[in-house]
Amino acid sequence: MEAADDEQVWICRARDGDPEAYGVLVQRYLRLVVTLKDLEGYSYEEVSRTLQCKVGAVKSRHARAREKLRRLLAPDVPGSPP
Repeated sequence: MEAADDEQVWICRARDGDPEAYGVLVQRYLRLVVTLKDLEGYSYEEVSRTLQCKVGAVKSRHARAREKLRRLLAPDVPGSPP
């Protein structure tokens, strides 16, 4: 199965009310925001245009994704809070 087909399956499942599918799509979207902003160096405006959403949505999702990453990585960083 191609990646695009896989994505469409998750979208269809989420539209049918599958909470697992919704979670998968949210995680992929957050990963995409971090990839574009932090790894590729896009501005918030460029990410907004690429994902066709408002700049404010990009900023909040970026902050949420980075916080999640911080919590996931915190146990591995010496001296970091729990």
